[in-house]
Amino acid sequence: MRVAVTILGNEISPRFDCAREILLADIGPGKILEWRILEMKERNPICRIKSLSAWKVQQVICGGIDDFSIRMLNGLGIRVSAWISGNAHEALKEFSASLEREGTERKRKRCNEWNGGF
Repeated sequence: MRVAVTILGNEISPRFDCAREILLADIGPGKILEWRILEMKERNPICRIKSLSAWKVQQVICGGIDDFSIRMLNGLGIRVSAWISGNAHEALKEFSASLEREGTERKRKRCNEWNGGF
């Protein structure tokens, strides 16, 4: 999964629309596979969101974000985790760990279904 985190230094940027850099990462369940920092030259929210779509981002992690941007991102199939703060790399680690927990839970449910619900 490709995740974009709006950043200010090492921290999650307090505002989606003010972030000058994006931490772009490919993550799997429980691990960060690859990451890089990209400059966000676009200041216009529509252009900024189009860039995220062109980079094939599936999830955005950010601080504050306006409703218009959330709707536009969601309309492009990009999920948003908003009002997050703290260290950007730690947020990515936690997000990848949550993917691992979700995968384990899905497997457990499937096993229960196959075993007659036991």
